[in-house]
Amino acid sequence: YFIQSNLRNRLMGVSSSSSSGGAGVANAALVGSPHSGIPVDPVPYTGPAIEYRVIQVEGTVSASFDGSASSNIDDKMPLLAQQYAEYFQLGTFFRLPYQASRKGMMSARVAYQGIFLRPAVFVPSPESWQLQVHQTTLSLNDLTHGSVFGMRSLNTAPNAAGLTNIFNIVGAQADLGGRLLCVESTCSRNRTGFVSMDFGVNLFFNMPLHPNPQKFTTIAFCTSMQVARSFGHVSCNWDINGPLAGYLNQGWKLVDINLPQHEAGLTQQGNKRNHMSLVPLQLSVIWFFEKDQARIAANDMTPLYQVTVVNVDVHVSVGFTGSSSNLNITSLIKEMGDKGWSVVSVLDTPAAQQTGMMAMKCTVSVFFQRPLVEVPPLH
Repeated sequence: YFIQSNLRNRLMGVSSSSSSGGAGVANAALVGSPHSGIPVDPVPYTGPAIEYRVIQVEGTVSASFDGSASSNIDDKMPLLAQQYAEYFQLGTFFRLPYQASRKGMMSARVAYQGIFLRPAVFVPSPESWQLQVHQTTLSLNDLTHGSVFGMRSLNTAPNAAGLTNIFNIVGAQADLGGRLLCVESTCSRNRTGFVSMDFGVNLFFNMPLHPNPQKFTTIAFCTSMQVARSFGHVSCNWDINGPLAGYLNQGWKLVDINLPQHEAGLTQQGNKRNHMSLVPLQLSVIWFFEKDQARIAANDMTPLYQVTVVNVDVHVSVGFTGSSSNLNITSLIKEMGDKGWSVVSVLDTPAAQQTGMMAMKCTVSVFFQRPLVEVPPLH
């Protein structure tokens, strides 16, 4: 019910939008969901191509009258872990936006996708991995935009209370050679005060099965997203280039991007009384990056990765029994994989535009990453 209610609130005045602030985005469309242009390489990329596999599972989200919600997809995790037997590794795991059907008065069935990847050409490796998932919570009460939070091994600001649970787990797994893959909302939330709330998240890790694994440090950088609303239109303004340039140019690798309030379905609550207000609503954006601890110790700032973002149009329709969307990025990730791009995050943004009484067009930002390769000189 709470999912359907939020969608109707969004359609009745805060319902549509486009996002701004994207980096390297042009206009184009391919088979599947329409999306912004794929970046063009001046010379062919010489790194390895990527093969993808998409696994879709379903789960149930249950809501309470106090605004809390809970979900559980533990029984789906073995299916995800089985993909590692075929040398696939998880790239990202996310809830399909606006894909929900009512299941009782206070619950809904929702869909999730796990995107797995592996080199298109098999290359024997001494490394082997397994997938692990840990559940915890984060709170936004103590997050400061512009602050960096990290593990004990890095000189960053002290952990905010909201990320302490996450980094306690990340630090313990890093000591074993584990690497954080993504931080994804479980759709669970629990009210802890009059205006405070904890958000449930799943932490996905690659855990090594090989001896003497490289160890990595993970940090989180918190920025803001400004959301402006008018009748039939929602627009987003957030800095993508700043965080990416700042960390990629120092040798860090992008791990994930998280929008906790929006993923938990709270984006509409700030303007319920006056949905025509153009006063921006500020959301928190949490960026996760990692870097080899040996390179940190050596103060090695050599850039190793490049990132691009492709914006995808998603058409949503809402009915009495739920909502549906046409998000399909299969052809997009295949074409990007042929150029060596690995998917990092599929981020549902609040950006939307009303297209009918019970329909809207939303924006999903898909972030890709690939290693930098030396470009041969032109002759």
